Amino acid sequence: MEQLHNIALFIDGDNVNKTTFQENFDEIKLKGRICIKRIYFDFTEKMDDKWKSIILNNGIDFKLNIQKTLICDRGLSYHCS
Repeated sequence: MEQLHNIALFIDGDNVNKTTFQENFDEIKLKGRICIKRIYFDFTEKMDDKWKSIILNNGIDFKLNIQKTLICDRGLSYHCS
């Protein structure tokens, strides 16, 4: 029996395609158990209904990034190290 891997998924929400996200997410789930699901986003604008649905339906924790500069990349780097 093949052992499933534990996966930590950190998503740069400003640079991922929401139309193909669910398909990609489902493919990753086949590779193992996703124990950490976190998306980093600039939600200063109104959050898109498609993103709301994706985040809620998949139990993804979201982190607010206020500026569209290097904050998102720094947040990802911080949580990955």
